Amino acid sequence: MAVSSLRYRPGAPPPEESKFGYVIFDGRATEYHNWIFRTQLKLSTVKIGEDGKSNVQQVVQNVVENLRGEALQVAMDIGIDVLVKDDGSGGQKLLDAMRKHIFPIAQYEAKELYKEGHKTRDGVLTRQNGVSRQNYILRRRRWWQLLQQLDSTVKLNDSHLGDLMLDAANI
Repeated sequence: MAVSSLRYRPGAPPPEESKFGYVIFDGRATEYHNWIFRTQLKLSTVKIGEDGKSNVQQVVQNVVENLRGEALQVAMDIGIDVLVKDDGSGGQKLLDAMRKHIFPIAQYEAKELYKEGHKTRDGVLTRQNGVSRQNYILRRRRWWQLLQQLDSTVKLNDSHLGDLMLDAANI
């Protein structure tokens, strides 16, 4: 599943959004990275209100209202009491639970990502015809970041990462 989120998708429509700018998310791995980034951005920019309280609960409520399908089930499993806690930890619990749901077996996912990143022909991360260099480089960077998130024990030095990028660039 992690590999599918890195696939090059020319002409793919942007993620659906609510009128308040929240991403509507149904739990598909291909949309996970966009959803997690936008949700973390919303949660990290929460302002303190005039009463001295944070508006985290309101942001979490808006995020949950824009969940569909399996993603909504994950939020329901967490429960309302946990999501709207006064300490604002509900948002982080939702993000953690969603990551565990999308990538249930992190070690297996990391192994698959590692293999995919080493393919030099006919792989998801190889550069296809018509793909800009910038897009190719961004996908390779996302691959490495995702691999590090799933398994922080994987280590590759910069020259090895550069060689992998050049080998799969089809130059």
